Amino acid sequence: MDVISTTNTNYELLWSDFRKGDKKALETIYQSLFPILYNYGYRLCQRDDLVKDCIQTIFIEIWQKRDRMPVIHSTKQYFLKIMRRKIFAAPNFYPTEVIYNFHPLLPTDPIREFYNPLDESAFSKSLVKTMKKAVQSLSNRKKEAIILKFYENLSYSEISNVMDLQDAKYARQLIYRALEDLRKALPSEQRKKIPTRLVYSFLSLALV
Repeated sequence: MDVISTTNTNYELLWSDFRKGDKKALETIYQSLFPILYNYGYRLCQRDDLVKDCIQTIFIEIWQKRDRMPVIHSTKQYFLKIMRRKIFAAPNFYPTEVIYNFHPLLPTDPIREFYNPLDESAFSKSLVKTMKKAVQSLSNRKKEAIILKFYENLSYSEISNVMDLQDAKYARQLIYRALEDLRKALPSEQRKKIPTRLVYSFLSLALV
């Protein structure tokens, strides 16, 4: 399957064409969003078969209801929300630990993206390893919010919509607490080795 870059994809135009009955437009959306939906779904249940079944079902149902589909302005958010609900509603779904590890479909390590604006010299293999363990200590809900914010680049409003939170402020608070938990989860000797600007950059990210 050819994967189309999501960066240059004009989703609003494709969605408009799809609603008019253009099956090719929906196929383009499918090819572009499949890796995103798969990775998000896999983190929620670690079931390859269930994730793929849900994705297929979503696109089949959407095509069948194409003449009744609403106008949307955030296609990725829309599909992530549907994906989450489909998995949680699956009769053979059993909640497990949300994972934050590498997967073949993931192009980069999201952990490193926390530090992109900062000095690369602050890195060490030990620090990255420790940070990954710290992320795993978070609750599933906090890990999911971290994934949506820092990997999928969703806004707080979009995250609250995907996760069925009451308001964008709750998404902001959830991520802020997750980042604070990350800082606290680091061993004291590890925290001493991290420059102050690097530690608090985690917290400032939650306020962007």
